[in-house]
Formats: sequence, C-alpha cells, structure tokens
Amino acid sequence: MIEAGTPAPDFALPDQDGNEVTLESLRGKRVVLVFYPSDFSPVCTDQLNVYQEVIGDFKARGAELYGVSVDSNWCHRAFRAHLGIEIPLLADFHPKGEVAKAYGVWAEGYGVAKRAL
Repeated sequence: MIEAGTPAPDFALPDQDGNEVTLESLRGKRVVLVFYPSDFSPVCTDQLNVYQEVIGDFKARGAELYGVSVDSNWCHRAFRAHLGIEIPLLADFHPKGEVAKAYGVWAEGYGVAKRAL
C-alpha cells in the first residue's frame, strides 16, 4: 500500500453507470477508496453492506466513499442494485487491476485487489 503522505496515484475509471471518475475530478474532496476483491462474493457483500450502514458517519465527516474492484461496470451496476447501496463502484477492469497495482493493493496470485482503504 502507498505510504501515508504519498500523493495518490492518478486514475480514470468508469463507475457503475459508465461515467468516468478521475482523481482530478475528486480533488478538494475527502475521498476514501475502498478496494475489495470482487462483486457478489460473500465477504465482499458483507463488507459493502457494512460501509452502507455507516455511510452517514463518513458523510458527516465530509468524506465520500468509492468502491474499487476488477469487476466491470455492468457487474458493479447489478451488484449495487442487488445490495441496494449508494456507494459508487469503480471498475478497475481494463487494463485489469492497473489502479490496484498503482496503489500497492494488488494480489498477484489471485488477480484481484486486496481489501484496503
């Protein structure tokens, strides 16, 4: 994982609706990137449900959450609808895991992002 105080690596990823979200578009905001392995897995489902339960606490502190995994934006759209969550989900799909690698949270042996904030 990148060290505290290190500038965040640049990225441009589509969200669940296909809209591009960039680091530049988030400048000036408090943002928490939630890296997780994959949509619809039992633990990731629980993880994102917990974040949804406490999203008000993040908002009260002026922070926005964004989920990031290697699933496609179409998969993210279905996952979000299935869970009924409002957290935007970003697709680190192609090139696969490029952003997770830049942030030092890539699990090479599994081909997914590790769990990280």
